[in-house]
Amino acid sequence: MRVALVLVAAMLLAGCDNFHAVQRADTIEAYEGYLEKHPKSRMHFQAVTRLEELYLDRAKEEETLEGYDAYFARFPEGAYQERALKEREDLLYTWTIDQNTVEAWEKYLAQYPKAGKKRKKKAKRALKMAEYRPHLSLSEPRTQRVNLAENPEGPLDGWKYEVDVTNQGESTLTYLALTIRWQEPGHAADREEWPVVTARWPVPMEEEKKAPMKPGETRTWEWTTRKIPADYTGEITVQPTAVAYLGEE
Repeated sequence: MRVALVLVAAMLLAGCDNFHAVQRADTIEAYEGYLEKHPKSRMHFQAVTRLEELYLDRAKEEETLEGYDAYFARFPEGAYQERALKEREDLLYTWTIDQNTVEAWEKYLAQYPKAGKKRKKKAKRALKMAEYRPHLSLSEPRTQRVNLAENPEGPLDGWKYEVDVTNQGESTLTYLALTIRWQEPGHAADREEWPVVTARWPVPMEEEKKAPMKPGETRTWEWTTRKIPADYTGEITVQPTAVAYLGEE
């Protein structure tokens, strides 16, 4: 009988601070209001635990840096710090790739100077390209069906893309690569990188590609593939993605 009375008293006590209503609402505002009104409630730990989860869920749902920063400000030593840090970095990195500007890459590298080795290398490479991109002029891509064996009598079993690239900057380029991106019907977008100029490449290159590209020079970038199906009618994008200068260490 004594145990039953204690349980009833405990339930009544919990009901007095209306915690069950807060749980039903299950919002940041409800839990924040509850903790402000009942800072010493015996449900304090449960309320804080759920509140932290809601802050992180909101940040992930909104996909904003501000959302994650709000989480860190509210829970500087929260239980989900590691997860939140990774999600925030991934979000900023994805945004930076979409923006692909000098300012965006500088922001990412400044905020994550200790990023993973592979990602940091890609970020520095992209920043360098973003800095030189205004000095490159690219024509509209030209597309045609081709025979990949270069047999004029053979079947048109591939696609060929060409882009004229002009170096309008003051630097002589020892490496320049463009990336083509396309969408196959029923498949995720695909991409390939291929050089305009390079001294070294995993496969043999034409001799003219090995010569540095001087200021004012125009070269034609070519890419052929059989991966795209014959009924492909979607658009492609081609953009410069890597560069290196003569005399660079």
